[in-house]
Amino acid sequence: MCSGHNGRGAESCPNAVTVDEEELINALDEYFADLLKNKQSIIKRVVREFNKVYKQKEDNEQYEQELMEELGKLKKTRQKYMDMYTDDLITREELNEKIGGMKQQIEKLENDLKLIEYNLNKGDQLEEIIQRTFKNINSITSVRDMNNEQLKQIIQKIEVDKDGNVDIYLRLFGDLGLDETVLISDDHT
Repeated sequence: MCSGHNGRGAESCPNAVTVDEEELINALDEYFADLLKNKQSIIKRVVREFNKVYKQKEDNEQYEQELMEELGKLKKTRQKYMDMYTDDLITREELNEKIGGMKQQIEKLENDLKLIEYNLNKGDQLEEIIQRTFKNINSITSVRDMNNEQLKQIIQKIEVDKDGNVDIYLRLFGDLGLDETVLISDDHT
């Protein structure tokens, strides 16, 4: 049964197509076997998708340095005007005029730096996440022996269309911050 339907009621599951459990288990078994058979091409695809979304690590490190320099200059300039105000060299109105937009610029730069740091960290985790995913898949002896929690460690979601076709989405993409709707199927994408 659809987890949305099961947890939140029939209104949250617009499809309402019933799939035989045996068919779903067979689809999962075939899916995992196909993933293992085509592991190298799938890993290349994951890395390519990751690199599309996130700049190369070197580019990110350079960009991070540029952002830090710009942030440092802004903070220094802002502090200079604050000191001038404290020393009664400029009025409150002049201070507001000089540093008016700096607060938003500083906040934006700080947010951009957080994103860059996140991307760099995800880049470091890329290989670990891929290896963990395939280790989990490799350890599957039978989908029938798995509980829901084990399955959720590997699968982001399973969708069944009105014709009963099953689409399976790996959690790997969500763990890497990629578009979770990227599907790996017979053509590996």
